[in-house]
Amino acid sequence: MNVGISVPLPAYLVDVDLMARKAEDLGFESFWCAEHPFIPVRTSSRFPGSEDGVIPESYSHFVDPFVALARASGATSRIKLGTGIVLVPERHPLLLAKEVSTLDLFSGGGSSSASGLDGSGRRPSSWAATSITAGRRRASPSWP
Repeated sequence: MNVGISVPLPAYLVDVDLMARKAEDLGFESFWCAEHPFIPVRTSSRFPGSEDGVIPESYSHFVDPFVALARASGATSRIKLGTGIVLVPERHPLLLAKEVSTLDLFSGGGSSSASGLDGSGRRPSSWAATSITAGRRRASPSWP
């Protein structure tokens, strides 16, 4: 059985290469990093993941998953690396393609990316900060 580990990566709490090495040493098949490109300072949308509807403070300090995984690729040799969801509409498609392919190159072909449209509840308040409309989000292609 192949079992991976998904880790939230608040920048001030986690040493990415240490976590990836430990996951590899413990026999995990893969190491996944989540993405939260930014968190709005104020939002009118209720966050569904907390009882009070407020986005947890730690979400505003997540590191970029591609940079984190590039660091992990330099500290490991066998473990597969992946993004545990890339918010495609919040990234420029050409830059995203370059980030994904560069990580794949640096990790020796051991990377994978999952894509999504953001079901976290941040919704219109965060879309506005990136000039994303609901129509653009629905029209966004799936990442292969």
